[in-house]
Amino acid sequence: MTDADDRLRHALDLWGAWFNAGGCGDGFPRMSIIHPQWMPPAAGKAAMLPTATHSDLMERQVHAAIGKLSDKLLIVVVGKWARRMSSAQMALELCVTSSAVDGRLLRARLQLGQALRLNLA
Repeated sequence: MTDADDRLRHALDLWGAWFNAGGCGDGFPRMSIIHPQWMPPAAGKAAMLPTATHSDLMERQVHAAIGKLSDKLLIVVVGKWARRMSSAQMALELCVTSSAVDGRLLRARLQLGQALRLNLA
C-alpha cells in the first residue's frame, strides 16, 4: 500500500464520518422549526449557524468526486465508508459475490484516487 493509498483511505474515512454527521446538508437547518426544542433567536439577535471545528473542504471535495462515480461504484463506497458494511454484508444486500464487491471497491478507489490526486497531495 502506497502513501497515496493511505491518504485516500484516510480521506474516505473522514468523508464517511462527515457524511454520517450530516455534513452534507448544504445549508439546510440542523433542526426543524417543528422540533419541540427549537427556539427562535432572541429579539434583536440574528440566527447564527454553528461554526465547524475544522474546514470541511476536503470532505466536500471527496463528496463531489464520489457523486461522479457510477451507481454501482457509488453504492459500494457508501456501503463501506458511510454504512461501515463488510464486503460480505454488501454482497448479500446487493445479491452479488464478495469478489464483485471487492472489484467495485478497487475500481472506485482507483477512480477516486485519480479524481482527487491533486487535492490529496
